[in-house]
Amino acid sequence: MPIYLFAVVAMFSIFVSTEARALVSSQAQGNEGDWKVELRTTLERGKVEPNENTASFQKAKIDIYEASAARFFGAGFGSRHFAKLQLRAFESGREEAAGRLFHEKDRGQAISLTYGFDLVHELRYSLGIYASVTPFASFNKAKFSQPRIDLASLGFQLGVGLSDSFSMETLLHFGLGYARQQNSYLAFSQVVGWNLEQATGLPANIKLGPYLEMDLQERYDDKYDAAFSPTGRPDRIRAVKFGLLGAFNVGLGNDWYASLAYVQKIGGYDAPATNATSLGLGRKF
Repeated sequence: MPIYLFAVVAMFSIFVSTEARALVSSQAQGNEGDWKVELRTTLERGKVEPNENTASFQKAKIDIYEASAARFFGAGFGSRHFAKLQLRAFESGREEAAGRLFHEKDRGQAISLTYGFDLVHELRYSLGIYASVTPFASFNKAKFSQPRIDLASLGFQLGVGLSDSFSMETLLHFGLGYARQQNSYLAFSQVVGWNLEQATGLPANIKLGPYLEMDLQERYDDKYDAAFSPTGRPDRIRAVKFGLLGAFNVGLGNDWYASLAYVQKIGGYDAPATNATSLGLGRKF
């Protein structure tokens, strides 16, 4: 997602809550036999940048509402195996620039299934892997500004404990895209986490670091090309984006937790949105 790492995700990642007390967090924190349910809202804002002609730029408005349930279990290899069902409903705003309407606002739904586990999980480091598929999605696939929907995705997350209070997390995520309307892409983030419990007594952590996302394919948009590209020279859509992301996760007691995340694009092009705010509430039982 242009800014959906975790939208995306996904993405993925910072937008997927981890247990606030954990020093080294895995892709989905939990122990064998646990269930985890979560509600999340993600608001994509900033600018839509569909063409290199700045006259095409417009305000972004994408609202995503998610509900998910994950089950953790044991298996004969690795640890912290989990299966997750994610339901998403979303609304994308009107696309209008230079006095011309390109798309009306749209509502859509998607169902995704994820399976993952930790290849390694020790006190000071962990390495997790996950794979997702989206067997059902309904939305206006012709729109430029819309949530990132992947037919399939694959990701790795490495966590390293630097001390009792600080850790590093690296995420590498590959998304296949959707049909020919969304390019496949590679996303990378590197965050430093600070566990606040020793310093403040609060069961919470803060994470901050850079992210990079780049498309692996290119496509074209006939509507925007007709309005903003020179005749005979269509503008390819092959996004490259980099920026900063941050997250705050806090335990609320009785296995409840909440998370707040924000990601801001600093540079790049071809963005369906240039910032995102995500708020989540979940419980493990």
